[in-house]
Amino acid sequence: MNNARVAALCLALGVLGAPVIYLLFNNVANLAIIASIMIRHDHAGHFWGLISPHGLLELTAVFVAGGVGLRLFWSWIAPG
Repeated sequence: MNNARVAALCLALGVLGAPVIYLLFNNVANLAIIASIMIRHDHAGHFWGLISPHGLLELTAVFVAGGVGLRLFWSWIAPG
C-alpha cells in the first residue's frame, strides 16, 4: 500500500516538482533504514528474501511514477 500511495502522490503532486523528489527520497530512506536494522540484527537474508520478489517491481513502478510526475512539472515549466 505504501508504494501505491507514493506513486499516486507522485502523479498527483507532479506539477509542483519538489514534493516528488521529497516523496522519492523518503521512500528510499525508509527502505534503507529497514535494511540497516535487519542487517544489523543478522536478518539480511530474510530482508532480501522479502524485498526481491515484489520490491524490485514495485520500486521500479514508483520511480516511473516519479519520472512521470517530474515530466509533468517540466512540461508546465517549459511547454512545447
